[in-house]
Amino acid sequence: GPHDCGKSLLQNIITLLLGGRMAKPYQFMMGGTPFNYDLFAAEHLMIEDEAASTDIRARRHFGANLKNVTVSEVQRCHAKNRNPVSLTPFWRLTISVNNEPENLMVLPPIEDSIEDKLILLKAHKKPMPARTGTIPERNAFWGSLVAELPAFVDFLLKWEIPIELRSERFGITHFHHPELLRAIDDLAPENRLLTLIDTELFKEGNARHWEGSAMELEKLLTDRDASTSYTARQLFSFNTACGVYLGRLAKKAPTRVSERRGHGGQRRWYINADGEG
Repeated sequence: GPHDCGKSLLQNIITLLLGGRMAKPYQFMMGGTPFNYDLFAAEHLMIEDEAASTDIRARRHFGANLKNVTVSEVQRCHAKNRNPVSLTPFWRLTISVNNEPENLMVLPPIEDSIEDKLILLKAHKKPMPARTGTIPERNAFWGSLVAELPAFVDFLLKWEIPIELRSERFGITHFHHPELLRAIDDLAPENRLLTLIDTELFKEGNARHWEGSAMELEKLLTDRDASTSYTARQLFSFNTACGVYLGRLAKKAPTRVSERRGHGGQRRWYINADGEG
């Protein structure tokens, strides 16, 4: 959500609801340190306003760690100058970010393997129900919120999750705010590939379609004389990246990209300039 809309305030309330202990896992989850002992002293793993990485490999690495925190019961605990041990912590992880595209880059691409493990909520900025302009006023407001938590916890313990919202795996099913999902999807590497295709293959406005293999397309986009050369080389960060992204585009934008089989069953791609034909 927008700046100063209460995202961190909500996270601080969640910390209290989970027992009052919080740890910051982002550096470990991004591979910045091999040590994570401090995470095992808290129930709430909290990420807020972290410096986002635009590198797709870093975002996928973060996504893999999100899945690990969500679904793996046994976790590896590694303290500095100590041998790692396996423990079974109780963890819940929250992430708060501003809603600008560069801030949304903290989140990994929302793919099939991770979509049911995340709830994406959009925050809105509203006036506070009490004065918070001074430190004493903020302390008084916080005290009022804390005083209400026992009643809120009692409500939650008695509340039954509606059948249509239940998940056998996670208790409650996931929800993705459609506006946030579209914003994150716009940052996905396959959408960047489609932009590069339009920029390079259909730049003159004459060609209406292109057909060829993923390798042929990659060669065209990364050619040193192509306007897309530098960006495409960064995008194709692993050997089969072009084919993988084309496969996703075939599912997301079938009027633009489709798969065809050539002679001998060779996998070829048919790309339209305008989504017609």
